[in-house]
Amino acid sequence: MKLKKLNAVLGLLLAAVCLTHITLEVYYGTTLKDILKLLKLTAHICGGICFTHALISVYMVFFVHERPKRGTAYPKENIRTLIQRLSAATMFILLFFHTMLSKMLTTHRENGLWFFILCITVAILFFATVFLHISVSFTRALITLGLITSRETQRKIDRVLWVLMILGFLATSILLTRAYYHLFNLPNTGGVA
Repeated sequence: MKLKKLNAVLGLLLAAVCLTHITLEVYYGTTLKDILKLLKLTAHICGGICFTHALISVYMVFFVHERPKRGTAYPKENIRTLIQRLSAATMFILLFFHTMLSKMLTTHRENGLWFFILCITVAILFFATVFLHISVSFTRALITLGLITSRETQRKIDRVLWVLMILGFLATSILLTRAYYHLFNLPNTGGVA
């Protein structure tokens, strides 16, 4: 149970650092102010926490088999678990492209608009999986830590969180598409972390 709580804390910390990194990326993309060192720092912190969180999660899925108490299995929770795991796996696949995106946009301009559209599509899918994973995981972490004890409280927090995550995803997608388009059309700038 201690491992599960540690992983819940890591998940919440990861969500906070990840959202900070996304906010900094949007800020950089819209203002082009030089915050690359801060962006790289948050990316490295995010990567370290993410790697640790993923290792513990995989270990728990395959080697720690906690049996649910009789009568506590809910179909919605099973769907939520499936979405949580699929979004995590998809995030890891798209993370590779995310880390190379700005460099690809600034060094592969000769590939034209179709390449830009492909890169932006992959970026938007990455952000969609990040926001989705946070949406399905956040209250589960709070439950694991004993901070939420009622289903009604969970539902209320979930509703607010889903609205915030959808708005954050839309804003991120629009602002970064605009920023990446400018980055794509600028002379060689070196890219974003």
